[in-house]
Amino acid sequence: MVGSLKIINVRIFDVFSGQFSELGALEIKHGIFSAFKNNQAQSKSQQDILDGQGGYLIPGLIDCHCHILGTFANPEDTKFHLWLIKQVRNNLRVMLLAGVTAIRDMLAPINLINSYRRKIYKSKVIGPRIFTAGPMFSVENGYPYFLPSQPWVVNKAIGQLRWELKSESDIPRAVLYLKKKGVNHIKIYRLHQQLTEEAKPVSEIPLPWLLKICDAAHAMDLPVACHHSFVKGFREILELPIDTLEHLAVDGIYSDQDVQLFKAKNIYLIPTIKVMYDAAVEDPRQEPFFGEWLKSPAARQAFEPVPRRILLDLVADRWNPKYQTIVSKNIAQHGYKISFDNFRKMHQAGVKMAMGTDSGVNVCFFPHAPRELEHMVRFGMSPAEALRTGTINGAEVIGLSDRLGSITPGKWADCVLLRDNPLENITRIYDIQYVIKNGIVYDPVVELQRDVTLKMSGLVR
Repeated sequence: MVGSLKIINVRIFDVFSGQFSELGALEIKHGIFSAFKNNQAQSKSQQDILDGQGGYLIPGLIDCHCHILGTFANPEDTKFHLWLIKQVRNNLRVMLLAGVTAIRDMLAPINLINSYRRKIYKSKVIGPRIFTAGPMFSVENGYPYFLPSQPWVVNKAIGQLRWELKSESDIPRAVLYLKKKGVNHIKIYRLHQQLTEEAKPVSEIPLPWLLKICDAAHAMDLPVACHHSFVKGFREILELPIDTLEHLAVDGIYSDQDVQLFKAKNIYLIPTIKVMYDAAVEDPRQEPFFGEWLKSPAARQAFEPVPRRILLDLVADRWNPKYQTIVSKNIAQHGYKISFDNFRKMHQAGVKMAMGTDSGVNVCFFPHAPRELEHMVRFGMSPAEALRTGTINGAEVIGLSDRLGSITPGKWADCVLLRDNPLENITRIYDIQYVIKNGIVYDPVVELQRDVTLKMSGLVR
């Protein structure tokens, strides 16, 4: 059981007003926020006091779209390897130390996810709270088309990555199975073609099936997330009772009517801006993370040897066609520019948004939550708005705004202590002093060597 903790000399971010408090002291009891008082209040012992040194305390970040398994897809080797499982431990670790205290995983083997949930609960692994979709619903030759089928023995051991529906009658049984396995949401897609130059068609799940999935999921209190990155078919999406839309359109600009219809449906948008930026980088070697960092001792601790080697090859030969199996160069570069306009239209219309990174795909690594917030500000949000997308809005998406998303008495004690004010400059969110999850304090510099932690994936600049 987590004991008591008092954080003194700290300013607390109010997600509702968008402002920081005056200096005070925050009390945490048994992993729950208790009270915010002045600094003069006495504590029973010196050992349960943490001096915030005038820092800025924000709620723990919630990444509403990531893939902790990671693909690290080598197009010449489509087998499932044990190093992928080992890499999950690294991914979870660096996410927590970057201030991400809860994640919404969008595609992963459910047995593997449950195994890591247990390890985190028992403190055998450090990592964020995990909310997961488990496998993604699909059909034969459907999305994600770049993930090969695995031997049944692998699927039985760790769970399957996608659930291929054979008929409409499969749906109630499939949703019920995933519910019993502990998924927190259901993921579907509406994608008619690949994001490649060839634009090969992708088998779609029939609309009546999608509607039945939504109805079955909602009957079991499971929200539905829909992967869709096109203007084409957008109106069809709005006919479905989905709860979140994952990604912005990259093939064109939403019409004003589309935006207003979307807003009226009260659907949350998870824009995932940074992943398209990473896919569009002309020369990855010029990027701080993609370049020399992958050769550093920090990268050797962040990645298992095989994925690090794959990433080095990808950086050296990014625009080789074999590395464009998910998204091609022209579509990525054009799509990033389009996503700016689409984000701006959605934001100006007041569409609800939550922060999600798509971390885990080859061009977007862990941890990317601070970078996603930076891009949101670059695209027109204020720092306070961006922080809300990564905290209270994320908590609403996962259905736990009564437990997460703000530093409020009675909520779970997940927060991040920053050295400087991110409202003045959002990049200050990289300068983390402590991460606190469930009342337990993690010092990134202690958890990892200083040269590893402070340079890991752009954790600081």
